[in-house]
Amino acid sequence: MRHIGSDLRRWRDRRGYSLAELARMIDYSKGHLSKIENNKEAPSPELVNAYDRALRANGQLLALFTTYRAKSVHRSALPTATRHFVGHGPKLDLLTSVIAAPQDNRIIVVTGLGGAGKTTLAVMAAQSVGTSFLDGTLFVDLRGYSAEPALSAADTAYRLLRQLGTDVQLIPADPDDRITMAREILSTRNVLVVLDNARSTDQIVPLLPAGSSSRLIVTSRHHLAAMDEAIRVPLRMLDDSDGVALFRAICGERPSVDDAAVVRLVRQCGGLPLAIRIAASRFATGSWTATRFAALVDRRTSLLTALDDGERSVTGVLDLSYSTLPPAERKLLCLLTIHPYGTIAEWSIEAWLDLGGEPVDEVLDRLHDANLITRDEHGDIGLHDLVRAFAVRRAVSEVCDQDRQAATSRLIDLALGAAAAADRLIEPHRHLPRTPPPPARLPFQDADTARTWLRAWWPMLTGVVELAAGDARSWQLALVLRGFFFADRLFEPWVTTHRTALATADALGDQVAQAMLLNSLGMAHVETGDLAEAAEAHQRAQIVHAETGDRRGQIDARSSLAWVRLYEGRAEEAITDLDAALDYYRSTGLTRNTLIALRGLAFASTAVGKHDVAAEYAREAVARARQPLEAAMGTNCLAWVDFRADRLGDACRHYSEAVELAAQADSRYEMTRAFLGLGNVESRQGRSSRAADLWRHADAQSVWVNPATVVEATACHDLDRGRRR
Repeated sequence: MRHIGSDLRRWRDRRGYSLAELARMIDYSKGHLSKIENNKEAPSPELVNAYDRALRANGQLLALFTTYRAKSVHRSALPTATRHFVGHGPKLDLLTSVIAAPQDNRIIVVTGLGGAGKTTLAVMAAQSVGTSFLDGTLFVDLRGYSAEPALSAADTAYRLLRQLGTDVQLIPADPDDRITMAREILSTRNVLVVLDNARSTDQIVPLLPAGSSSRLIVTSRHHLAAMDEAIRVPLRMLDDSDGVALFRAICGERPSVDDAAVVRLVRQCGGLPLAIRIAASRFATGSWTATRFAALVDRRTSLLTALDDGERSVTGVLDLSYSTLPPAERKLLCLLTIHPYGTIAEWSIEAWLDLGGEPVDEVLDRLHDANLITRDEHGDIGLHDLVRAFAVRRAVSEVCDQDRQAATSRLIDLALGAAAAADRLIEPHRHLPRTPPPPARLPFQDADTARTWLRAWWPMLTGVVELAAGDARSWQLALVLRGFFFADRLFEPWVTTHRTALATADALGDQVAQAMLLNSLGMAHVETGDLAEAAEAHQRAQIVHAETGDRRGQIDARSSLAWVRLYEGRAEEAITDLDAALDYYRSTGLTRNTLIALRGLAFASTAVGKHDVAAEYAREAVARARQPLEAAMGTNCLAWVDFRADRLGDACRHYSEAVELAAQADSRYEMTRAFLGLGNVESRQGRSSRAADLWRHADAQSVWVNPATVVEATACHDLDRGRRR
């Protein structure tokens, strides 16, 4: 269709119209008509029809247009696309709409990790809109990540010229002349060009035509930031539903493997389409039985080896990216695998990684540009699970033991110092083991931001406890985290970290650590209602404290055991032990422990019907409280005493105060207790509808409370059951 423009110009000249006059007559812009008449853009049938009417051609221009269109041969060098295209539908829609848009969006860059589906997406988009480009669709693999040498711009120019039908004898031998020829021809054609697998902009930029109606799609594992005029389409990983759909599309419905197993595999593959395709193909062809499939799903370490079907390999794809990295990038990628699974905080990286003087942040930028890591809006780093597994293998040869151990030690110190600093801000009076000094740069400033930080990063910190196993810092970090785990009711990581830490303390023969960990572990078992395990842990802690001559430790363990006895229904025994603990804490000025003993005595005295005595203990706990959380706990305790003493007005008032204090302390647990208590008061007074509303408020806090240890929950259960009878 490139010749019709010349005919349109001749007819206009024959009728004596200037380009500006004709533009006004047919209501098109002068610039657009200029591009048409100079064969830089292909006209639409509507435009040719407007020319025909305005120039009184009596259908001759339309006839020429039809003839040229019939003679036009649409060239397509696109490879065959997969029929299993799942998960990137929105990206395909975006890509096709951008390509077809009338604006001058000439270049689209599709980026992502190797195996993310960039080539498939580009080919699918080109197939969808290719017929709109009258001079054809072209495709060249630039081999940026390939076992073969990458193509230069001159190499690519030769391939494009041949695809456009240029006689080989007319293609210049000189690289610069060849590039110039390709660029000039492309500038007069209406083509869609797909340049696949680019490593750098040097392979592309010299070929870009100026003022052309053509479009260019580039795929790359690099972001190609220097192409700042391009529209970017980054490819992310597939979510669970799309990953399962891709797996099922390839292997079909196999009743021996349910969706839950496939979801686990998709997650193990990190949502990487290539990995899912290989897994599905191996299962479909019988390489994996259902038993082996299930084993691979549950075993992260062997998955990377299994994702190889003889022709495709995730390891091979990643190796092509890795092999292009300079030494500093390789080393940093391997060192990042020391960090526990999950996001790596930007603020911490410089503190525990050392590249011998090379700026770490600059090397991270280069890894990000290569799509081997991700960086979010905060600068935090993400490492794909399969990239991590690959880098772990490479780390054996890339990072020496001394560097690995030094980075590991710095990371442990950083995590322990930051966690201890956060805990001191939240509860400055808590007794903590000796810890390293806090890092120079902290990601929080006060108690509120410290609590927010812990809520975001506790999975990483529990991973560091595991990383430090065998080192005293493992048990120190576990004990530092206990207060946060208690406040946020995170019982599973509390127990898990303490078991790891206890094994470390046992291996080191550190009896002081053993005793502290046993006592803390017993508290976790109390919270989950495992009273037998709790009693055993506290009794063992007492024995070890006695062996080390730690009087305070013995009292702490005895006080904790008293709470177990209280929950077991042995309130009198609890009172005896808590009385002894209270005397010791008061005499030594241990305020926080005093408050715990006072609350325990209040609950135990209530259990034996001594409500006035219980109220005195609870009021003292409230009066001595120094933090909103302590005040909320004491006020809830006082409200419970009032409730059991049938002082319902006082109970309502105190539970209402506890709601406000819990909000100040940001404690959903104490908030839940307070709302449960208020509902109980309303229910006792016969206002069942109001009670139900308040219990729903308690449920809305989304905090599990154990009826075995939370008296308000027990009362709520009994009252609600009685109401339903």
